[in-house]
Amino acid sequence: GADSGKAFAIVFGQYVSWYHIFIRDYLAADASYSIRKPAESDDAPSPLDGGYTAKPALDAIAELAKGRKAIFLNEAHNVAITRSLTVQLLSRLRADGYTWFAAETLYDADSGLAKRGYPTPKSGFYIMEPVAAEMVRTALKLGFKVVAYESDKPGNGDVREDAQAKNLYQRVFKQDPNARLVRARGARQGRGRHRPPLSADARVSTRCVGRTPHRKPGPAEAPLGRGPGREGLAVFRCSRRS
Repeated sequence: GADSGKAFAIVFGQYVSWYHIFIRDYLAADASYSIRKPAESDDAPSPLDGGYTAKPALDAIAELAKGRKAIFLNEAHNVAITRSLTVQLLSRLRADGYTWFAAETLYDADSGLAKRGYPTPKSGFYIMEPVAAEMVRTALKLGFKVVAYESDKPGNGDVREDAQAKNLYQRVFKQDPNARLVRARGARQGRGRHRPPLSADARVSTRCVGRTPHRKPGPAEAPLGRGPGREGLAVFRCSRRS
């Protein structure tokens, strides 16, 4: 039917986009897969309408991350530029005392990553894209403990994100209560009812940073600031749900 054809086109476009980034054809990747985000009734006003002061994201996010146990950085896996800021932020966050780096792309199977000091194509799916590889390589070079947390548990987005959150708790905070974590994840994760229960399990105070539409915060968020951009940069404090 028409719906199944449309769904196939979206999924196929996403796969094509991934392989475009592997050969560094970033414009083609963006054209192959892009989720349209029309205005919604609960959208907050654009920061361009006034009441906000634009600041360099590198400085603003580094300042917001101070004193936190964890910071979550969203990216669009098929748009390499959305993780380039993470590469630049890592040295600032390491200097502030962050000790662990978790990347959604990494596979558990690469047990030699830390000893080797650099990723290979067998380290993770998106590692074949140069900026993703540089992100992990930079974290290792700076002395972060790099951890995989992806889940292969079958189920919907709720099941996957719940399993990811539990993996982070088991692999990071349970063994290192003083850990401070930088987490790189997909652009649409941790939103709405799919928010991972990390802050409940690990009892951490987090910052969530992502390139998102100008939306109002959800029930587990408090707005901290916004900045202009193609999709808009939104920064939220993520708190435990009651």
